[in-house]
Formats: sequence, structure tokens, C-alpha cells
Amino acid sequence: MIITTNTGEQITIDRPNGREVNPDVWSMPEGELRRVERLAVGWRMDVVYYDDSGIRAVGNYRPEHILGSPFPKGWQTCAPEAQCDIGSPGHVRAVRYLRTPHCTPHPYCACGLRLMESIGLVSALVGRRGEQFLSEWARPEDQVETVLCISAVVGVGLTCNGESLDPDGTLRTQWLALDDVLLMGEKDAQVAELFNGSGMDVRVVPDLGALQDA
Repeated sequence: MIITTNTGEQITIDRPNGREVNPDVWSMPEGELRRVERLAVGWRMDVVYYDDSGIRAVGNYRPEHILGSPFPKGWQTCAPEAQCDIGSPGHVRAVRYLRTPHCTPHPYCACGLRLMESIGLVSALVGRRGEQFLSEWARPEDQVETVLCISAVVGVGLTCNGESLDPDGTLRTQWLALDDVLLMGEKDAQVAELFNGSGMDVRVVPDLGALQDA
């Protein structure tokens, strides 16, 4: 895929073999719930945690969450399985619309792990809500610093469209794993360098909130 920066530069980003976009997932009718086994490939706004020792984490993806997940052998980290609640203490990210027990995600609730169809859609969200998102995901108790990134992700399991407050082009899934591509802003280039040798494909762009799909 090709994206265009606010300076007019075009950047080509290739996902690994086997991570082609699943068009059936992104054309799901409103109100439909599916159990997706073929990876739903997308992008999302995430947070990089770091300190003087280097990169501590990206988002909530951890090796311990892989055990019991449906991700194929070889995946190193994933987020915890989606649950319907208001998020971790201090994070009001999902308002529970359904008061009765239900699967997660559910088409008529706000629960689930979100990903978006294209980098341009996520970039627009970074421009609108990036600072708020960074504040919500801060972890001062762990004495780590945070910067924003756009991460390549894959989702599996129960899947439905975003809810009413989500931008168009949003899916919600039961399981979400970090892929190997990250985009970071030029102002955070020094943090991006901390990924050297990690195996991640980290791209630095002039402005994370001003990218367009070519």
C-alpha cells in the first residue's frame, strides 16, 4: 500500500505474506456478528511505552496473552481477550450499552477491540483524538514515558462493525494482535530508534496525524 505525507512524500508499506486485507470482513452489513478465522488485517492508534532502558511495550500486547488465544503459531504477543466493561481504571474507552450478559463484541454494544481499514482513517483519528488517547493510556505509576504510534494489527474471533461513535471503517473484534509495522511521528524519531534490532518495521513520518491513503 502507498500513503502520502503532508509534505507530499509517498511511502510504500508492505505487510508480510499472508496478511492481505480480507475484503469480506470490511464489507460486513451493519448489525451482523461473525466468527472470523481468516485474519482481519487493519490499523489502529496505539501507545509506545519506553524508559531509559528502552522500549517497554506497545499498547496492551503481551506474550502472556497469547496462551489460549486463537492466533496461529508464531505470533508473539496479543491483547487480552475483549471484555465488556469500561476498561482498566482510569480508562473510559467503552460504555456498556447492553446490561444483560452478551458476547464480546456485540453489534448493539460498544465493547470489543478496535481496528480500522486504512492508515488514512487512523491518521485522521490521531489528529482529532491523539492527545486525549495518550492521556487515557498513560501509566505514571510504572514510571514510563509514552508516545503515539499507528500500529499494524490483526483481529480474529467474533467480529462486528464499529458502534455509533466510531469513525467509518472501524471493526471490533474479540482478539487483537500486534503485527510488525509501526508508524511514528518525526518528533518521536529518537524513540523510534529504540526499536532497532527488535524485528519491527518502524517508519518515521513528518506528522502522524496528516497521512492520506494514496
